[in-house]
Amino acid sequence: MTKTVFISYSHDSEEHKKWVRQLATSLVRNGIQVILDHWDLRAGEEIPRFVEESILESDRVLLICTEQYARKANQRSGGVGLEALVINSSLMRDLGSTKFLVLVRQNSETVELPELLKSRLYLDFSKPENFDAEIERLIKEIHDVVHLDKPELGPNPFELPSWNFEEENNTKLDLARAYMEMGDTEGASDILAEIMNDGSLIQQKEARHLLAKIKVK
Repeated sequence: MTKTVFISYSHDSEEHKKWVRQLATSLVRNGIQVILDHWDLRAGEEIPRFVEESILESDRVLLICTEQYARKANQRSGGVGLEALVINSSLMRDLGSTKFLVLVRQNSETVELPELLKSRLYLDFSKPENFDAEIERLIKEIHDVVHLDKPELGPNPFELPSWNFEEENNTKLDLARAYMEMGDTEGASDILAEIMNDGSLIQQKEARHLLAKIKVK
């Protein structure tokens, strides 16, 4: 299933708008549908409606947080302020939502974030040399790819391993059938009696069926 993201950003400069388009292009080329005002907002269209529908219809929303974006979001200024209102409304309905991804692109040492997003873990695109690593993290996150370097859960070293009784009883059923084919009905009956005591309902049913065959013989 194709994932869709909406990119929320401030029009800080032509260079910044170009960077956002490059980011969006990278996502599209990696199987992610992107809603971007530069591509999808048509002349004459209502901006508030476009913003609200884009946020609601997207799987994830990417917030490109520059210093100017953070200030506009906090002051509820311009298009960013409008988007902040919709985002705040969504977060109030679901505080645990992971729909909104914060991407920081700033020059200052102290990161500025909108008040409603200060507690969110963000991806840092501030340094150009980190772009490739961060875009890979972002693409994996959007595609819900599990981190491949996370090890599998190992056994508790202080806990005795649990025995698979179902598998053991299936083996006993096979053994009982073999005894029956050899004519050793007594040996088969003993094994089937054990299964009647500790087998699952399905295994007990099969054991009764085999015991009935032995009695008929």
